[in-house]
Amino acid sequence: MVDTLWLWAGALVGVTLVVFFLDRRGALPDWVEVMGPFVTLHTVAGKRLLDRFATPQRAWRVAGTAGVVGAALASLGLFALVLFAGYAVVAGRTTSPVTEPRNVLAIPGVNDFLPLAAAPAIVFGLLVGIVVHEGGHGLFCRVENIDIDSMGAVFLSAIPFGAFVDPDDESAEQAGNWAMSRVFAAGVAANVVTTVVVLVLLFGPVGGAIAAAPGAPVDGVVPGGPADVAGVDAGDRITAVDGQRVSSASGLDSALANTDGTFTLELNGDDADARRTVSVERAVTVTSVVAGDTDTGSGVFSTELAAGEVVRSVNGESVRTDAEFREALATSETVTVTTENGVESTFPAGSLGTVVADGALAEAGVSADASVVVTRFDGERVVSSADLLAALSETDPGERVSVVAYADGERRTYDVTLGGSGSGGADGVEQGVLGVRPVSGVSGLTTTDFGVSTYPTASILAHLTGESWNGSAWGVVELLVSLTLLPLAAVAGLESANFAGFSGDVANFYVVTGPLEPLGGAVFVAANLLFWSAWFNVQLAVFNCIPAYPLDGGKLLYTGVDSLRTRFEQGEAASWTAKIPMAVTGVVSLVMGVAVVLMVVAS
Repeated sequence: MVDTLWLWAGALVGVTLVVFFLDRRGALPDWVEVMGPFVTLHTVAGKRLLDRFATPQRAWRVAGTAGVVGAALASLGLFALVLFAGYAVVAGRTTSPVTEPRNVLAIPGVNDFLPLAAAPAIVFGLLVGIVVHEGGHGLFCRVENIDIDSMGAVFLSAIPFGAFVDPDDESAEQAGNWAMSRVFAAGVAANVVTTVVVLVLLFGPVGGAIAAAPGAPVDGVVPGGPADVAGVDAGDRITAVDGQRVSSASGLDSALANTDGTFTLELNGDDADARRTVSVERAVTVTSVVAGDTDTGSGVFSTELAAGEVVRSVNGESVRTDAEFREALATSETVTVTTENGVESTFPAGSLGTVVADGALAEAGVSADASVVVTRFDGERVVSSADLLAALSETDPGERVSVVAYADGERRTYDVTLGGSGSGGADGVEQGVLGVRPVSGVSGLTTTDFGVSTYPTASILAHLTGESWNGSAWGVVELLVSLTLLPLAAVAGLESANFAGFSGDVANFYVVTGPLEPLGGAVFVAANLLFWSAWFNVQLAVFNCIPAYPLDGGKLLYTGVDSLRTRFEQGEAASWTAKIPMAVTGVVSLVMGVAVVLMVVAS
């Protein structure tokens, strides 16, 4: 991140110095204003264009009134949502990389979710969003016969920073609350309309021309894992395993099931320049370790066992694959794992978890918040947390089961009456609950015998082409939310990987087909521009609906309260009520500001 920051800083300083030098020499036109690193572009032609578009005033006012209603409803919903989100962060103290300071900045390469490769499309989308937003304000200024003193765009060096429409104060004051409300809501409405137009293009001809490339797309490799050692890189596509063709990630799983210890991979088989073959030797490699309290015996591993270690045997039995590793673990509750470096670790193999206070296992006698390893459930061997969850899915609340667990350094058997989940399981039916928060893997240990994570090409494409829409009205909202979350899809739990555009490694996972195939990479460029234009227009529309001054939502709140005040105000004795709109807007803005700060800082 430091290198990227220096790159951005150097580029911005360079552009700023060039612009400053040109300004000092008088080489810039009158409509360009330079103030420090900020460059303001004023436009006169834009005013004439707005006058031309504002001609059908009656139709525009009807549309503007609908925009006010929509923006007001959105502001009301966002008021509740922001309050709830702020409270949830404070109450839960949840930690999320989304709210880390660097990820609050929409700077490609600095923000973890905005890669530098996508910078041109991101800058384009931001510019479209802010110009459209301010253009909406400007259009309705002319619709309502409000004069515009100046308008233009502001850049921080070469980065779009904002746009502005400066209405004449006197004509704005004479326009009235309803007219100004339509002006304030117009920016949001313009962003919404632009989003619709952009998505029609993205869902239609552009997205329809993009398809998943053949092969299993490699999103990442486990450092030190078999695939990494063999030379498989993120961005590769596995197109064959031991000569068996692989067309997708699911095909990779079935192909690997037919292999044993050593096998060959064909990478990027349809690309003559990138095609290569590597040999992979399977080995059980530790990917993560959760250490417990070794003093009480509830701990799982010695400190020497760590991620990257290769397991060679279990209780003296050689293992090469995850399947062999699991079979060896199932033979005994307490196992000794030996790595290729000679490190030995003895521990109970099962489902590691933390006992929940007032849960079923706690009521059976296990201390709350204690670490336990469940090795048997209702007489059946439990090797991993997945086994325990699968067994619980077949139970009912109130059912009595026998549980063997290692707690406080001892193996004990508990007679447990399962609690209720309070919600449906995968099939919608309530299931029994043991009262343990399980950790993934075998006693907190996760492994891989291959070490490749695949990219969800098909499901990502379904979001970008609208195929994920279920056909309902609410489904439109869900689709917009999913599109907005794509850059942080992995964190949000939407997908297993993030999507920031068809750039970098991701571009190798897709191909252009159909009538647009001759355009090749230009289709990816168009898709990136459309995606980020839609993304920023949605963000600007939603953000500006927050009822906090000086956002459009706060201004709508002011004009709305002022309209109610003037309707019920009677005589000069009620002149003190003129302060009510500002007071209400100020209080709500303060509450919203505190909630937003808590969302960013407290998490």
